[in-house]
Amino acid sequence: AHSGEIINNELILTQNELQELVPVRLCSLFLSTIRFQTRKMQ
Repeated sequence: AHSGEIINNELILTQNELQELVPVRLCSLFLSTIRFQTRKMQ
């Protein structure tokens, strides 16, 4: 199997899983971005 196929399989989620995961992913991404910015400012 190609690595692309494996990635596609992992990306296949039900609508409920997406609705729960997307906000969590955005929040963690947002927080990590803030930490990165504050680290650069110091």
